[in-house]
Amino acid sequence: MEKYNKYNIQAAHNILNGKYHFSKKYSIIALNQNIPALYYVLKGSGILWIDKIKYDITEMQSIFVRPNVEATFECGDDNCELLYVFFTGVDYMWLISHTAFTSGLYVTPPIELPDVEKLFNITVDGKGDIYQNARINARMCYLLSYYIQYFPAVNEEFNHYVLSAAKYIELNYRNSSFTATDVSNYLKLDRSYLYKLFKSEMGMSVHDYINKLRISRASSLLATSNLTIKDVASESGFADQMYFSRLFKKKKNLTPSQYRSYFKDSQQDNI
Repeated sequence: MEKYNKYNIQAAHNILNGKYHFSKKYSIIALNQNIPALYYVLKGSGILWIDKIKYDITEMQSIFVRPNVEATFECGDDNCELLYVFFTGVDYMWLISHTAFTSGLYVTPPIELPDVEKLFNITVDGKGDIYQNARINARMCYLLSYYIQYFPAVNEEFNHYVLSAAKYIELNYRNSSFTATDVSNYLKLDRSYLYKLFKSEMGMSVHDYINKLRISRASSLLATSNLTIKDVASESGFADQMYFSRLFKKKKNLTPSQYRSYFKDSQQDNI
């Protein structure tokens, strides 16, 4: 089995897309991820097991797998291809909430989407410029619009607690004293219950979502400003510069200084 993908991160969203190619019959792959995943059967057929339920899958069917749900696909032909996109972000989950996937639908009837490979080719090569990120967001929304059109939700109510939590976080994450406890207090929910709700819908904990936004802002400041590393940390919601640097290196595989140098070098190359 071969796998091709492109990767891009923008703002509060993660998107990974590509194509699985099965060259042999009976090849098996796990489809479960820790974030939402959308698949489209481009070629071939197979058997899907999801939550211990069996589905016979044919070309042009779509599969939606929620975070941390057990799912496997067994290719039924010598040549199978699955397009996929993995994603996070409250905006995308809000769009998903307007599809039948919210109502428990895992597999759609066959549908011939126009230029489907182009539709699933969400990400672009580049260094995360704002205009590129805007195009990526537009492509993702455009893809999901077809599922809203053809498979509308029976109940279009997105979990309002999760939506409220995400919006509250986006307004307050730059405050260094802001924590997941503040979110649960704001919503008047038990923190453990909020954790389960939020992770089920968003694919990550409240704490991780706060840090994701902080790291995203720090990345932008490092690339576009002359602030010191200490000030970047403070402006992004980190009270401790050492903790910020460790977390940044863990998430980006570069120290803040290396990340800034990378962008300065790339700008020089474009002059």
